Amino acid sequence: DNINPLLYYIQLTSSDDISSESSQLSMTDIYASNLNADLVVLSACESGYGQMENGVGIYSLARAFHYAGCPNTIATTAVVDEQSTSEIIHYFYEYLSQENTLDVALQKAKIKYLDLNGREVEPYLWGNIILLGNSK
Repeated sequence: DNINPLLYYIQLTSSDDISSESSQLSMTDIYASNLNADLVVLSACESGYGQMENGVGIYSLARAFHYAGCPNTIATTAVVDEQSTSEIIHYFYEYLSQENTLDVALQKAKIKYLDLNGREVEPYLWGNIILLGNSK
């Protein structure tokens, strides 16, 4: 809802249960939370995209998690390809487990994806996955 970004939500169950509000984590719920997490990964389409508000910034799910106390978020800025995003996030966790910083782990994950799939791969398959935060 580009008119009211506070209506953004994360669907927590299958599409069969989509009508149930209890299966949704709304932006309002996230803003009201007090999170104790170092990283949130939002690999779904446009999770870092939102409405620009002068003096505030971009209202997005990623911003909501930051406001709730999570200093780092992996998000996407456009529609994603499910297969390529899944591979890159898998590689990201692989490199993160090797004690790389968040930014380096994401960079290495993207490079590995390009190495395995060819450097001519369209940027929309890998370029819209971003890190927001302090990268530590």
